Amino acid sequence: MLLASARFYKNGTCDVDFATSILLSGAVNEITEPLLKEFSIKTRRGHFSELAAKLSKSEKSIERKQKIHFALTKSVYNEIKHAGDHNGKVKPSEDLEIFANLKDEAEWSLSFALNNFLALPAPYVTQQKINHIYTDEFLDLFQTLRYEIG
Repeated sequence: MLLASARFYKNGTCDVDFATSILLSGAVNEITEPLLKEFSIKTRRGHFSELAAKLSKSEKSIERKQKIHFALTKSVYNEIKHAGDHNGKVKPSEDLEIFANLKDEAEWSLSFALNNFLALPAPYVTQQKINHIYTDEFLDLFQTLRYEIG
């Protein structure tokens, strides 16, 4: 899924390509983030949310600000997956447009997914899996990301 997401991002020519990249990298994040948390390893989104919370001038607690920033980084992914909200405040018929730069959002989501994948401990990431994944195509695809990896 990670490599497919990178392909859709790099070769993307329209919002559908970038939305597909977001969905695929979002799925990778939904798998890797719980694994990382289980092993007490901070996720990339967690690092980002922590930094954003510390830089915020809001009076809310750091923990509360982190939760807000964490939710914001997943908002476009969730908007693509669902119409309406689970509370019934927004009708599905009133929630059919997404106002976002999907190319930028795809790049963010892909960056989070790649960093989370690379942070997984053994046996989830082994030398054999790394050798299989780190092909020339993989390295080329991820060199196009503007956001820091690692």
